[in-house]
Amino acid sequence: MSDGHRWRRRLAEAAALLETERRLLVRGAIAEINRLGPRRDAAAAALTEMPDAAAEDEREALASIRAAALRNARLLRAYRDGAANALNRLRALDAKAADIGAYRQDGSKMPATGGPTRERRA
Repeated sequence: MSDGHRWRRRLAEAAALLETERRLLVRGAIAEINRLGPRRDAAAAALTEMPDAAAEDEREALASIRAAALRNARLLRAYRDGAANALNRLRALDAKAADIGAYRQDGSKMPATGGPTRERRA
């Protein structure tokens, strides 16, 4: 197998991995993305070994891979920011829940009884 063919195959593999990662990000399948990480990192490391002449020949493919990697990074940031916002909203609701209570017919607040609470997990 020629060097050019080997590099084209590696580029195609990297592009396919990035597309798989994109689909997983859109689905929110973070556990699957984590499992994909070592393969993606190995593909990226392999591409750093590409000789300059091969990189010049595959300039368009490399630009496409770079664009896909940047797109995935934006998707991952959006996922992370969304999860952080959701967590902050849940915390705010928990804080407000302490203010909500039961009231008597005369409008006076009844003391908290230690009723059901939400279970918290790490």
